[in-house]
Amino acid sequence: MQWDNYWTKEKLKFHDFIYDSGKLHIKAEMISLKGSCPSCGQESGKVHSHYERSIADLPCFGAFCELSLLCRRFFCANESCNRTIFCERLGSVAKAYARKSSRLMKSIKHVGFKVASYAATQLCNCLGIATSATALDRYLRSHELQSFETPRVLGIDDWAMCKGRTYGTLLVDLEKQKPIDILEGRDASVLAEWLKDHPKIEIISRDRSGEYALAVNQGALQAIEIADRWHLLKNLREMIERYFQGNTKTIQLAYQKTLELKGGIHVPEPNLSSRKELEKQEKRQKRLGRFDEVHKLHQQGFSNSQIAKQLGMSRGTVIKYLASKEFPEQQARGSRLGKLKPFIQQLNQRFVEGCHNINQLWCDIQEKGYEGKRAMVKRYVHYLKSPSKEQLNVLACPRFRKPTPKLLSYALLKPTEFLAKDMQNMFEQLSLIANDFEAFKAKSIAFDKMIKER
Repeated sequence: MQWDNYWTKEKLKFHDFIYDSGKLHIKAEMISLKGSCPSCGQESGKVHSHYERSIADLPCFGAFCELSLLCRRFFCANESCNRTIFCERLGSVAKAYARKSSRLMKSIKHVGFKVASYAATQLCNCLGIATSATALDRYLRSHELQSFETPRVLGIDDWAMCKGRTYGTLLVDLEKQKPIDILEGRDASVLAEWLKDHPKIEIISRDRSGEYALAVNQGALQAIEIADRWHLLKNLREMIERYFQGNTKTIQLAYQKTLELKGGIHVPEPNLSSRKELEKQEKRQKRLGRFDEVHKLHQQGFSNSQIAKQLGMSRGTVIKYLASKEFPEQQARGSRLGKLKPFIQQLNQRFVEGCHNINQLWCDIQEKGYEGKRAMVKRYVHYLKSPSKEQLNVLACPRFRKPTPKLLSYALLKPTEFLAKDMQNMFEQLSLIANDFEAFKAKSIAFDKMIKER
């Protein structure tokens, strides 16, 4: 039979269909009378020999599909041509030497560009397309990128090829919202050369990297530098976090007042960690010494980078210490109960009833499904000996932990109705204790609203 294939202009003559072990084999041949020489382009109808070519095609009813095409070799009719014999070309069915049809390659590349290689491989295998992540990467790299026009508004940001190790620079046309180029590394020299080759850029939106600022100054003096909304809001949140980091004692006092307003009896957080208290104090003294050294070097005129290099610290920690009026205490770890957490209420009740035997309590909760170690039960029983009987009644209740500066920075910008009652009380206490908090909060919310609502 003859069938005008819907993916190509060429006509195929199909001979047989064979389904075997989840694979559909289709035997066919090209029925064109002549073939064109790929070197000189002259047509020839003189057949030299035949050979069979296997080409994978799109799946049919979920089954892997393979075309077994009977192809021909022709004698070239042009005596001056350097080819004596040439193989029959399949036109748009498949490229020369290809093992997959053109429409199958197009489908694989389309999936590969939408999702990552490994995810695309799993998706293709589910659809009945046999491929691998390595082959998919090879197909994508062979894809010819379309040329682009120099954008009027350019976005510059970094992206991680291997997070924490290798980075590149991503360039985006912000008006068309499409990436246009990728540069290796984040060096100013590479980006500056690219900008010099595209002098029609009028506006550049970039992140806060000093290398990118230097590159723009070297390669695009005509462009106006702007900050996008995301980076502006990120700057705002970081400034709010620094404000709270510099007022740790105020936050502690407001937290205690909030617990008093909450009612009930204050019970210290259960901490079943095996770390010794002496070890914690030694590490705190070490951090406090570094905090004093940072402020001392800053008063002597050293820059943030010089202080970080001299003390072997990250620049971010140096900035954090300098922004703090007081030594920022580490947030105490919460209850590390693990597998013991679902059985806390039962342990509290049995302890109040007078059962203080660790083995007995361990056996009781094992019958209820506890799979943890006896040591956890032992440490928790020792913890239960410190509070009074009245305090034991509130141990299993939901607790309001002291919020970190980072958590407070996010909560400050949220509408009041979306905050928990304890957090609302926390901010009310901060307003009463800190004189500048209300003004700081009003300016932060106003800036956030201006950026978001324009």
